[in-house]
Amino acid sequence: MEVNEFTPVFMSASYNVRVSEDAEVGDVVFEPEGLVQDMDISQSHRKIYRIAPYMITEFDGRDKFLVLNEEIGTIVLKHQINFEDVINRPYFFLNVTVTDEGGLGSYSTLDITIFDVNDLGPEFVIPNCPTPCVGPIYVTYTNESYQGVLDLKPVPILARDMDTLNESVIYMLVADGSEEYFSIDENTGVISKNAYMDNSSFTGSEIFLQVGVISS
Repeated sequence: MEVNEFTPVFMSASYNVRVSEDAEVGDVVFEPEGLVQDMDISQSHRKIYRIAPYMITEFDGRDKFLVLNEEIGTIVLKHQINFEDVINRPYFFLNVTVTDEGGLGSYSTLDITIFDVNDLGPEFVIPNCPTPCVGPIYVTYTNESYQGVLDLKPVPILARDMDTLNESVIYMLVADGSEEYFSIDENTGVISKNAYMDNSSFTGSEIFLQVGVISS
């Protein structure tokens, strides 16, 4: 008669996985099937998988991940993780345990690294503009005959990609007829006046330009 005498053990002391910040709740991050060895002749012994507390509390990932089914051991995402929220420490550890029906058990560590994806758009950077900075206002003064770079106030136009990837951005003027007189450097956001403008051709003394920006 067989006796349950051997402990089920993970074949590695630790496993490493990468999880994208756009992974959805319920997505599988780890499956232990085939990673546990039991030297008992019968492989029919029921096993239970759980997540035990990790020894360093602040690294413990139990609030972000869970075992979907204790008899299968599949670990899934419990809460979506924003990379920008964990940028200073984008990793978690899980103490994954396996126990057979005789109470014999062991554990392995699951090292989970969160990686960034391009999920945020660019925003303008301007003093005292709330986040997100939508529709900031820049002002400049010029005359009919001036041609050249415009000195914008309170600061030159600047936008940055809000992802940690920090991709470069492209600036553009939204077409409204003003492109006949003005242009924008798509790489720097510098606006220039390129032609003589007869004020009598315009209603009032103010001209409004709309600047757009996208990630490249």
